[in-house]
Amino acid sequence: MFTGNASNCFLVLIECQSTTGEAIATALLTTLNVLGLNNDILRRRLLGFCTDGAGNLRGHVKGALCLISEKIGREDLIFLHCMNHKLELAVNEAVSAISQVSHLRMFIDTLYSYYSRSPRNCRLIENVSQELGTIMRKVGKIFDVRWVSSSFRSVDAIYTTLPALSRQLCEASEDTSLKGKDRAKALGMSKKIGSFEFVSQLALIRDVLDTLHGLSLYLQKRDASILDAGDRLQTAMRTLNAMKTCNGLSVAAVLSGIDANGEFRGIKIVKSNGCEEQFAHMRTQFIQAIIDNVTSRFPPATLMEAGAVLSPLSWPDDEDQKLLFGEAHVLRLAKLCHVDSREAVDDFRMYKNNTNRIGNALATLLKRVNIMPISSAECERGFSCMNLNNTDNRGSLSIDSLSALIFIKVNGPKRADFNPSLYVEEWIKAGRHSATDPVTGKTSKGCDTQRVVPFATLF
Repeated sequence: MFTGNASNCFLVLIECQSTTGEAIATALLTTLNVLGLNNDILRRRLLGFCTDGAGNLRGHVKGALCLISEKIGREDLIFLHCMNHKLELAVNEAVSAISQVSHLRMFIDTLYSYYSRSPRNCRLIENVSQELGTIMRKVGKIFDVRWVSSSFRSVDAIYTTLPALSRQLCEASEDTSLKGKDRAKALGMSKKIGSFEFVSQLALIRDVLDTLHGLSLYLQKRDASILDAGDRLQTAMRTLNAMKTCNGLSVAAVLSGIDANGEFRGIKIVKSNGCEEQFAHMRTQFIQAIIDNVTSRFPPATLMEAGAVLSPLSWPDDEDQKLLFGEAHVLRLAKLCHVDSREAVDDFRMYKNNTNRIGNALATLLKRVNIMPISSAECERGFSCMNLNNTDNRGSLSIDSLSALIFIKVNGPKRADFNPSLYVEEWIKAGRHSATDPVTGKTSKGCDTQRVVPFATLF
């Protein structure tokens, strides 16, 4: 927007009177019209929307997006479901389908509750490891409403600090100052951590989430594009498929340690009958469930595949096949992006012959394809900024003031790049006081300003 390239810009925060599709559509169009983006401009320039998939937004009859397309007279708007949300939904479905992974999730949730809800337990774990105490307070639940990258951080934190965690639970199980119920719970969790099933499944989930973690972080980037999202998704799926027969880094470390001395990082591992065969079966089931769910939510014949043909990396090596490759997809994209389809195809043919030459129609198409958001991460950043500003201590903030704060935070320059001199001079010229002006007005009785200043300085 400012540099000739696509960029994200926060406009304004509005308060909807209702959460129905009609109310959202009316509020959005009214605000855009006030900002100068009337229906005529939207009809000519708007390409589409990316949402988290809520029904009041994507409903086919009364959803806000369908109502907006009707009101501005555009039936070809592109409605994209956030790929980060789709990835999280796919992983959750796979977890729910495999009972062993569901049990592991419940156990990690129990660990989280055990430490996060008890100051005493937090102090006990900090006596063993200050780092572990800090991590356990930050660790959240896995496979909840957060994205895959958050689940990976939680699993990675437990995997990294597992020895200290096991040591603390062993000490708690023998601490006579604790109630018998608390000691029994600590003993049970300690035995669970020392079992082959737990450490092997934890290592497997860490390897799987590590692969999806990289994909999730890419989809959250501002420059993420459908041009290469498909290749990254396919790479992640092929990596997961290989893990069904080949050990990832975490699984390899666990199995090699157990085979060497029956321990993993100092923790004595207890095996049960048939545990290794059960783990191998569970691994295949879990990984295949993730691949199936992700593939079903990211079908190949989507806009993502159409955008991928614009990348030279997707072209076939055979020259004859390359001549006509991707033309149907370019035609479809050109129509969606309101670019002359005939010129776009001609430019695409010349581009395949010489990648240093990009015609005007193809250049316009590439720019418009690049601005298609494949994730609602930018909106989530806005929500985070809103929550950081709208705290309990600032509960009287109006919507307009909160919107202005978010606008400055999201769109404004960095603090190092901001020169406040001009604004300070205007403030003083308007007759307002500067910070160095002497105190004016009557002094309250019993108030000694000479003593207040050094006292306040102590804090």
